[in-house]
Amino acid sequence: RFSSASLHQIAGQEIRTVRGGIGNFYHQNGTIANTIGQPLSDEVQDGEKRYQPFQSGYITWTKSGARMVTSQIYSRWLETGGVYGFLRYPTEDQRSISGGTTQSFESG
Repeated sequence: RFSSASLHQIAGQEIRTVRGGIGNFYHQNGTIANTIGQPLSDEVQDGEKRYQPFQSGYITWTKSGARMVTSQIYSRWLETGGVYGFLRYPTEDQRSISGGTTQSFESG
């Protein structure tokens, strides 16, 4: 790992970079990397926002910080178009509620 970025490779795929705000979030502790897996592409810039797909979810970054979308919420979010769908970017971390999990998004 470099001071501001790290390189990752899944067997048979290109080397990917995890850096910046997404990289800081990804590397803050081993739990996040273990939960979301390896990057599937490099970070994508969307205006002032950024996102990066991983094996088991996405990490997004906005001025309010980095957020992770995983599990069944991740699957449904992708079905609606992900960051380009009607929900857009997550505005809070996933949290447990009675009987499940919830996460708020910019438009939902």
